Amino acid sequence: MTFLITFIILSIINVVFSTVRSITTIKSGKTVASLISGGYFAFYNIMLIYTVADFPMWEKCLITFICNVVGVWIVKFIEEKIQKDKLWKVEATICKTHQEDVCSMLNKAKIPYNYIEGVGKYTIFNVFCATQNQSVAVKEILKAYNAKYFVSESRTLWYLKKVLTNKKINVIIIIENEREVKSMRALKYRLENGTIVNSMSQAKASGQKYEVFLEEIRETNRENISPIRKAMLEQFGYVHPSLKDKVILG
Repeated sequence: MTFLITFIILSIINVVFSTVRSITTIKSGKTVASLISGGYFAFYNIMLIYTVADFPMWEKCLITFICNVVGVWIVKFIEEKIQKDKLWKVEATICKTHQEDVCSMLNKAKIPYNYIEGVGKYTIFNVFCATQNQSVAVKEILKAYNAKYFVSESRTLWYLKKVLTNKKINVIIIIENEREVKSMRALKYRLENGTIVNSMSQAKASGQKYEVFLEEIRETNRENISPIRKAMLEQFGYVHPSLKDKVILG
């Protein structure tokens, strides 16, 4: 009996340790992930000794099943409790006949938002959810009015800088009002000798010091772009392949 109790306790610890290792491998830095992984496999040697011990196979299978269910549930429960709320932006396309109803529902839920009117027969809503409860409420509201929507997570400035500087050519669309895209900016690199290049790899390859700046690009005639790209700009403020199935052509 003592051996069986020890095996059960070690099995739960093993499952918890393994689940934590999986989470840290994905979400943590290389140092923390490496230490957790090393600790887990060191502990697994102890677990292995008890696993090969001589007692009925059905008991091993039953204990392993129960311990995995309990261990994973405990880790995910703790993860949900300590997880910080993030700011999520929900961009939704709603028929303009439902505009006032949606505004009323969002106001009652005390959820911040803005909207763009006059996009064909639709209204574009930008809703900002700071908590998980707000996200659930917005989902139910949009579902009630058959809205099409997509969600984006807020990112810190250092993350955005890293993403931008790792791309060869980066175009940022600046919306000066909610109805029309006025201008665009491209990320450029100015070398020490005054030469301007388009990517960080070119700047580093030059061996010179460089600075990053945004160069304004005057918008060309909107009529020359394809209808689907034009619709993306009007409805979402930018062009991206992920919007292809979400854009509504008038």
